Amino acid sequence: MIKNGLTPGKAFITEARRGKGKIIMLGSMPMGEDGNVMVKKLIDHYAAEAGISLRTDA
Repeated sequence: MIKNGLTPGKAFITEARRGKGKIIMLGSMPMGEDGNVMVKKLIDHYAAEAGISLRTDA
């Protein structure tokens, strides 16, 4: 939940199920070192949930 800024009280991240998968939507792009860590943890979480074992940087 976003606490400050232009959209207080709105969701920061939401999930929508589609078939056997999910669509993950971010309300904004996290910035700075903390934001990079957060995005990496989100990707790691959903990759593990989906059973992805081969990853590459693009």
